[in-house]
Amino acid sequence: MLQGSSNQNLLVYAYQTDYWSLDNPGARFPRAVSTPSVNGSNNFQVSDAWLIGSKYIRLKYAQLGYDFKQGLLKKAPFQQLRLFVSGTNLLTAAKSQDYFIDPESGTNNLNNYEYPVQRTFAVGVTAGF
Repeated sequence: MLQGSSNQNLLVYAYQTDYWSLDNPGARFPRAVSTPSVNGSNNFQVSDAWLIGSKYIRLKYAQLGYDFKQGLLKKAPFQQLRLFVSGTNLLTAAKSQDYFIDPESGTNNLNNYEYPVQRTFAVGVTAGF
């Protein structure tokens, strides 16, 4: 937590502390001030410093199931039985996740104000009589 103006507590993520200073010249982000007398308004210049790589891989859906053999079901009241477990949005690997940005959010989400992608799991039984 950092102290903001009017004694407000500001939440700062670890990646936000990597800004340029004399002690940190190889930083990821430019100088953290925009006062013209300090840096000549360099924070308002066009820069690629804010671009993030868009490559990602995502496991959207997977299902694992088992169909019981007919021989096991001879004395059962049904002819078919299947047990399964499934899940959606199981895995995402993307550099943009370091900045809490979903890679599939598109250009309408410029401020990252969308709900996060939900991960869901399901367990089920399918029986045929």
